[in-house]
Amino acid sequence: MRHLISLTTGLALLLAACGSPTPPPTEPVVAPKVNEKTRVVTEETRKALSTFSFTNAAACKTEPDPVKNPGADPAQCTAKLVFSKSTPYLANLKVGELMVSEPGPGAPYGYLQKITKITPSGGQVIVETQAASLDEALIEGEFDQKGTLGAADLSSLSLKAGVVPRGLEKNAIDPQAQSFNLNINTVLYDQDGNESTTNDQVRLKGNFNLTVDDGLSYSLKWKKVLGVPIYPNGIYVRMAYGFNQSANVRVEAELSTGIEKEIELAKFTFEPITFFIGPVPVVLIPSVRVTSDLKGNISAKMAFGASESVVAQAGFEYNDGFHDITKFEKNFSTFAEVSAIKGTAEVGLNLQGEILLYGLVGPYARVRGLVALDAAVPRDPVWTLNAGLRGYVGIHADLLVKTLDYDKEIFKQDFEIARSANQKPTVNFKSPANGQTYSQNVKIDNICFTMDDLETSNLHLTLSSNLDGQLVSADVSRGNFSSYCLPSRSFSTLGTRTLTATVTDKGGLTATDTRSIEIINNPPSVLIAKPTSGASVYIDTPVLLKGALLDANEELDCTRFTWKSNVGADELPANNCGTPTATFKTLGSHTLTLEARDSQNALGTTSIAVNVVAQPANLPPDVVITEPEQKPGIIPKLPFAGGTMTIKGTITDQDSGNITYTWQFGYLQKSVGPKYAVIEKKTVLLVGKKLDLSLTIKPSDFLPAKTTGEFPCYEVDPSNLTLMLVANDGINSNVVFSVPLERGPGC
Repeated sequence: MRHLISLTTGLALLLAACGSPTPPPTEPVVAPKVNEKTRVVTEETRKALSTFSFTNAAACKTEPDPVKNPGADPAQCTAKLVFSKSTPYLANLKVGELMVSEPGPGAPYGYLQKITKITPSGGQVIVETQAASLDEALIEGEFDQKGTLGAADLSSLSLKAGVVPRGLEKNAIDPQAQSFNLNINTVLYDQDGNESTTNDQVRLKGNFNLTVDDGLSYSLKWKKVLGVPIYPNGIYVRMAYGFNQSANVRVEAELSTGIEKEIELAKFTFEPITFFIGPVPVVLIPSVRVTSDLKGNISAKMAFGASESVVAQAGFEYNDGFHDITKFEKNFSTFAEVSAIKGTAEVGLNLQGEILLYGLVGPYARVRGLVALDAAVPRDPVWTLNAGLRGYVGIHADLLVKTLDYDKEIFKQDFEIARSANQKPTVNFKSPANGQTYSQNVKIDNICFTMDDLETSNLHLTLSSNLDGQLVSADVSRGNFSSYCLPSRSFSTLGTRTLTATVTDKGGLTATDTRSIEIINNPPSVLIAKPTSGASVYIDTPVLLKGALLDANEELDCTRFTWKSNVGADELPANNCGTPTATFKTLGSHTLTLEARDSQNALGTTSIAVNVVAQPANLPPDVVITEPEQKPGIIPKLPFAGGTMTIKGTITDQDSGNITYTWQFGYLQKSVGPKYAVIEKKTVLLVGKKLDLSLTIKPSDFLPAKTTGEFPCYEVDPSNLTLMLVANDGINSNVVFSVPLERGPGC
């Protein structure tokens, strides 16, 4: 199934602006008073700094994720500072003291660190530290900093591969720009890590436009008198990011896997803001990050996404608790293209504003807009598309106040924005082939087709044919991509049949498929079992005849036979009923023909040649087995071992006298060779030149049998198994008539 749905609905992807800030109490300005352990780094020492690295940077420089780990505390940062030479400042430095520095070489964001170890090494000085707070560095003091940030304040722009600023050179920043436009065509997930193989990837496409209206504004206030914070928890924070945002997000996947991953698409980092509380420098680093996350279980090809336009303001105010107001304008449309039998996926577009203190964690506001696809078959609807909005704010202001760690989800909205329409079912004939022929009145058991309905497995089926009316009409529950076969049926009249299969789903949509077949009349198949082709028969002597026929269209009896000879003087029976005989009147080769016509006068015929010879002094007996009867192309089967069968035969002899007859099985047994099992042997006086025999037997009494599983069967070679009737008049050698047999079921 492949379809496209587009509709308009509402989704706001951003946290709205907070209300007007609550002004802090009006108090006299507090003169800074520095902790005696606070040591402001000298310019000489700043220049001597070779490297400044966090030994656990991955953890300590990452804001705790309120989505994955709500309430998690930030990691304690530890660092190592390597100075190329000693300075008077370093020579007097002691463990337990606090180093505080404004930005300089090797430390573009400055630092505020507590010393844990000092190691002179070959002219260098290595200082190991852990992060300290402004609350520790100052006994008394305050600051009140606020401002508005725009494109001119950007210091750097980092972009993921496949994320390109629109209208600008790659990674270029236009200081006059009032918007940040990003084209996105990047890999969200790569199963094997090789981007040159694309069939194992999940790709994110679209664009993101951040337009600065009132700027990205911030306000931080901090005040402490005699070691006591004046503001609640020692800090007042307000961040407000005002903008117009538009985005178009499309996720494409064609693989089977479970995914949970987040990537950074872009990061806007602004110039450091440095100010002093007395001699102590404070460094703020504002930044905005755009990320995308994906999670779910994908099992086939799918593409989904959304287009949105939002006018909003993301921000928060913290002053004796959080204050939040949601306010936005929005325009939202969606689409989904699903070829999946089953799959779920959720993509999120995240905007996070942060104010980093000395490059480490601080206040943040985060908004996550998400679009989620849920596809499953069979189900109604096949897929749904949902949107969601999450707003988070928090402070991890360890550098201001040690005890202030706070995360809060301030709003959460979820709603369905699209679902699949009812899809048309499908039906397709699997068999028969178009134009296939079938015999009249013969059972057909391969009228089969497949049904498919993505919305439901319950379909109403109608299978009809021209000239024969309705074949079947029923409510069927077949499951998805399932086969259905019509119960065996036959057609009584000849000609072309157009079979029409129609399925209707519960929504009223239908699908049809047709198939044409031809009903034909096959002539009877005819067999002459006796005499055999090329046999010698005696002139003026009745010869037993045995004919058989098979008609696929109808049951035919012995009255349908007509015997013919190419010699007009030969005496032939009118049909094959009873025990027919033929008398040949001239010597030489005769052609004996057996014909049979069905009820529609279709002719089946077969012929053999016999050699008519002179009578001997003593005519030998003539024998035929009349039951079991061999049909054209069909060999009689033995019953299961233990079952019974009836055998019948006829013996004629033109010379009166004693006849010895023998019923027997001829067979092959593995590793033994030919064997003969006598069923009955008798000598009787032939009266009236004819003897009819009938006997009910149990073949397993005469043939070696075994039990295989639940079926008893005959332990004989399936080939060369025959039933034989042998006759001898005491003068002539044995005269034999045999019927081949199948070993029967069970082995």
